[in-house]
Amino acid sequence: ATTANKWRDLTDAQRLAWKNWAAANPVINRLGDSILLSGHAAYNMLNTRILDRGGSTSTVPPTTASPFPPLSISGVVSAAAGTLVLTYTVTPVGAGKRIAVWSCGAGRASQDPNRNQAKLVAYSAANAASPQTFALPYAVGIGDVINFWVAILQDDGRLSTFKKLRITVGA
Repeated sequence: ATTANKWRDLTDAQRLAWKNWAAANPVINRLGDSILLSGHAAYNMLNTRILDRGGSTSTVPPTTASPFPPLSISGVVSAAAGTLVLTYTVTPVGAGKRIAVWSCGAGRASQDPNRNQAKLVAYSAANAASPQTFALPYAVGIGDVINFWVAILQDDGRLSTFKKLRITVGA
């Protein structure tokens, strides 16, 4: 509701800027299709991401391109510690950028959930160097298999494409 309320406070010129930005910046939905958002939907999407990581809403659309994803990712999940240690390149991720991690939780090797079922579980600090340790919000056991999706989030709310990481939990 916060971003929807703030949308009403924008000037007509600001709303038009968001509409034009949305028309020029298609997004990839969870099914992998390229879609165009309305200016209002683009404003809500980016500002929700900004608010979620502790920032303040922006009245103007981004002026920079989406960040590039990490070149490579690898990780180790510890059942005892309940953590993911994520190693990635490029390191650090850059000023005004952070690592964002989505996961579906622990499952069996025969299960392979997709990103539609994933929830955001962690952010790194801005400009964080690899490796990063993230506490998992769910219990894991030795032998569980977990899918993670990793992206880079800019301070303006734009995301890189996702990299998938499938890990079998160790001790």
